[in-house]
Order: sequence, then C-alpha cells, then structure tokens
Amino acid sequence: MKHLLPKHTTQSEWPIGSSNKQTSIAALYAHGTYCSGQRLASEIVIKGLQERNWNVHSIRLPALERKTTNQRIKINILLISILNATPVLLYAWLQVLRLKPEYILYVSLGQTKFSMMREGIPFVLRYFFNNRKTTGIISLHGSNFMTWQYKDLEAKFLRMISGSANLISVLGPNQVTQLKELGITPNKIFVADNTCLIDSLNISRIKQKHTQTLTLNRPLNILFLSNLLEEKGYIQFIEAAYILSKEARETHRKLNFILCGKTIFSDNANLRFSNPELAQNWIKSQIKEINQSSQISLQWIDGAIGLQKQELFHQAHVFVFPSQYKTEAQPLVILEALASGCAVLTSRIGEIPSTVNEQTAYFLNDCLPQTIAQSVTEIANDEIKRITLAVNGLNLFQSRFSYQQHINRWEDLLQQLDSP
Repeated sequence: MKHLLPKHTTQSEWPIGSSNKQTSIAALYAHGTYCSGQRLASEIVIKGLQERNWNVHSIRLPALERKTTNQRIKINILLISILNATPVLLYAWLQVLRLKPEYILYVSLGQTKFSMMREGIPFVLRYFFNNRKTTGIISLHGSNFMTWQYKDLEAKFLRMISGSANLISVLGPNQVTQLKELGITPNKIFVADNTCLIDSLNISRIKQKHTQTLTLNRPLNILFLSNLLEEKGYIQFIEAAYILSKEARETHRKLNFILCGKTIFSDNANLRFSNPELAQNWIKSQIKEINQSSQISLQWIDGAIGLQKQELFHQAHVFVFPSQYKTEAQPLVILEALASGCAVLTSRIGEIPSTVNEQTAYFLNDCLPQTIAQSVTEIANDEIKRITLAVNGLNLFQSRFSYQQHINRWEDLLQQLDSP
C-alpha cells in the first residue's frame, strides 16, 4: 500500500513551508445556521488538515433548519424547505462530480433519510463515474444508526453508500459493533475520537481554580452548555437549581448555576413546551424565583461561541450534562469540560461511558432533578473529589482527545488510502 504522507507525522515535526500538493481532499458536510456537533467536528478536521498543509476544498451542503416548535413539519412546509435548498444542493453535487480523480472525498454523513441522500448521492455517483476508483472516507457523527435494524431502509442506504467508501469512522466501540450488525464490512470501520478547540488548562491552574473557592462566600460555578433541546436535560438542570434554592441554608456553599444555549425543538411528541416562547418564559420565571435565594443563583446566556464559550468553561468548576438525547454520541461539550478542568456530572447515554469513566466523571444514577441536586451538592462540598475528577479528566483529554492527536489520527486514516 502506498502511503500519501509519512505516518505519525506531528505538527511539530512538519517541515516549515511544506506542502501536500500531490494530495487534495474534498470535504462534504452540511452547513446551516444551526451549529450542530456534526458541522463543528467536520470543520475541526478541515482546519487541522489545512494547518498541516493538506489541500482541502470544502463543499458545504444545505442543511434543513431545526423546527421552531415541537409540532411535526407539515408536508408542504418540508417540500418548500427542500425546494429552497435544491439549487444550492445541485450546485454542490456538480462540484463533487467535477472533481479531479486524484481528490480524496471526506464525507460527514448525516443519518436522516434526507441527509443520507444529500451526502450519499454525490459520493456514490462519483464512485461510478470515476470507474469505481473513488477514494473516500465516511465520517459518522451522532447515533441514529444505533436504533436501526438490518432490514431498515436507512441501513440499506448506509450499506449502499459505504460500498463506495474505503473507510468509515465512528466515535466508539458500541458504534463499531452496531455497524457490523448492519452489514458494514468490518475492516472498513475505524474509531476516530472527537476533540475540541478550547485551550487546555494546566494542572496548576485547575487546582488554583478549585481551591480558590474554599470560602463559603465565593460561589462555585455550575455550568450547563449545549443547545437547549429538552432531551439534553436543561429543564432538569434548572429544576435542580430550584430545589437547592429552597433547601439551601446559610451554612451551605454558594452555587452559581449557569445555563448557556439557545432553545431548540425536536420532533419529540413528549416535549413539555410546545413553542420557544413558552420555554423562554419558563426559564425567565425560574431565574426570578431561584435568584431570591441568598445561596443559589441562576443566569441564562443565550448561546456562546469562541472565546466567550472558552471563558465559561475555564471559569466553571462543575459541568452538568444530564443528557437523555437518543442520538447522543461523543459530546464535544464533555471534551471541552475535561480540557477546562471541570468536574463532569453526566449520564450514561450513547458513547459517553466509552468517553469518560468513573475516575474522570461522576455518572448520575438517573437524570431526575433531585438526583442532579444531590450530586451537585456532593461534588460542591467535596473539594478533594472535585479536584481529583478535574485533574484525571485533564489527563484523559491530553492522552486521548487532544487536538494534535485528533489531527494525527485523521492523517493516519488518510494515509491508509491508496493513491488513485
């Protein structure tokens, strides 16, 4: 097998001014106003490879935006959305089909029927138009496919698309097992962990951050940061703060709960709020009620990116992520919390248990508000345990999820492909 680049090359070893002109990559991924984990993960890969002087050409495919209510999108509205996206989609497909044969395709494949067609059709067409010589990697984010059966239409689509791919990357061992059960060729499947772009704190700064809160008058920051899908657990996070605001005594440590994210709605029929206004009004009313407490406070930040998000993580002592999101995989926010020296409280959904363990995170027995409240109280009052989780979490991030290791892994995957 001919490798495109020397294996295991790190950025520090890369010759200054070097160029990989013999290798070009076309990256296909969905891009919309809603910043999904799939989009962010794709852009991190693209950024990292470009920093290593790979020639990466991004082809953005139109994403259907999230609904603003929990009611199912009526068929006419869906058709209008697809029609509006069609010109951009066709132009993107044309770009793929016009690529030179030497291009490697990196495809971040969505897992709805629409997204599988959106990314899969140009991938498969190019494979056949190029005499079945297309070289490509499919990257799977999310866990929709974990609920599929072998005979499901989506599984058939995936087998068809993967037949045109050299490699398929997933985020954990459970996903590897599921793909095999869905009929995907085992030797095509690889695990490529996520990473994040937040600057890591060192151990000294982490210990300083946690020990500076020894006085009862200095509050600990308890952070929830994610898009505010109900399934992510933000309601239970707020209710936990409410419980503590009613139970707190003057001798208890002060806790500052920080909710960060924009209200997003899914097609789950069991949502508590039927529209964003109701959810936002409820959040505001809870803030007003909770902030009457002298010990517990709650603030809401309507989304954060870049340095603002990094600062929130760096200042947080505890990160709470009680997700019950059925398609949760390996959440980037957990990696961001590990890099920032937060003690992580989370659920066992998706690939979270293969991402962190009991030495690097506190697993909630359930995601009920009372359980979250009790767990937050325990971590808040146990400085040794909090620092131990934070330091262990940082060590895990540096040994497995660092940005440099992430890009190294993607270079290794690319280097396994035959040159066209």
